[in-house]
Amino acid sequence: MGGGGGGSSSSNSATTTNNTDARVVAGDGAIALSNNGGGTVHVQTIDAGAVNSAFTFANQIAAGAAKSVEESLRVNADIAAGASKTVNQAFGEVAAAWADAKSGENKVLVGVGMAVVAVVALSAVKK
Repeated sequence: MGGGGGGSSSSNSATTTNNTDARVVAGDGAIALSNNGGGTVHVQTIDAGAVNSAFTFANQIAAGAAKSVEESLRVNADIAAGASKTVNQAFGEVAAAWADAKSGENKVLVGVGMAVVAVVALSAVKK
């Protein structure tokens, strides 16, 4: 009996490298697309003018809000100054009435008046 037959085998291996240049470049008011790979390029554009207008609008709103807060603080300061002046005036008048009061009954009435002025002053400060 004879042995073995003849046979052969072979193997091939190949490596392929593809360099693809796909980019979007923007500058100087222009947009350039490059796609050497032949694939699909998706481009999404925006309206820069609309975005700019939105930021301008937001800045105007912020400036208006700041001006309103500033005006509100000024008005509150004016109100507080007026209330302080009125309370000081009332205390001065009550103190003068206390000094002028001759009898104990009059001093009690003036004391009640001082208490009322103090309550009014405290309620004005709380607001």
